[in-house]
Amino acid sequence: IEHLKDFLEIYSIDDVINNKDDLDFVEAENDEDLAQELIEQMGGLEVLSVETLQRYFNFGAYGRDLAIGDYSKTSHGYIRDI
Repeated sequence: IEHLKDFLEIYSIDDVINNKDDLDFVEAENDEDLAQELIEQMGGLEVLSVETLQRYFNFGAYGRDLAIGDYSKTSHGYIRDI
């Protein structure tokens, strides 16, 4: 097993042996890197459900940034700035 030392930091040797086909290692520096790597491996943000995006993505902050820099509000919606 390529990352045996890493697995043994978390699991016993018996667990590693009994579950060798189910072990998965992701090279990442921190939690944010872990999330980015897994999303990239899955195929990008478009594979995430709407519920997942709503739970973890700050639509309010993103919308404010869009309105500040790229869109102007009208009485019925937004127009992309030219």
